[in-house]
Amino acid sequence: MLLYAAKLQIDLGFFLSIEKCSLVPVQQFLGLIVDSQQLRFVVPADKIARYKRAAAAFLQRQHCSSRQIAQLAGLMLSFAPAVALAPLFTRHLLQAAPSEAMGRRRR
Repeated sequence: MLLYAAKLQIDLGFFLSIEKCSLVPVQQFLGLIVDSQQLRFVVPADKIARYKRAAAAFLQRQHCSSRQIAQLAGLMLSFAPAVALAPLFTRHLLQAAPSEAMGRRRR
């Protein structure tokens, strides 16, 4: 399909600079790869590796601050467009953090 579009543009008199053309469409949105051919979001490998390192460090701690809990939950929630259940996985983690860390005041 993409080659057909390129050929059509050339036949219509347009000049295509092959060095500047991306014949495999790749876009990023919110740190995720947009796969327009498969109609899906893909989490990049470097982001998965960063999450694995953060989760491993989190699990090795005996005590965590509210900020550390929120950081891990935020990283996990950044996968939400690609991983439908990401908010579900973070629910218990966010409930473990004191209310002040999540922007709410206890009464």
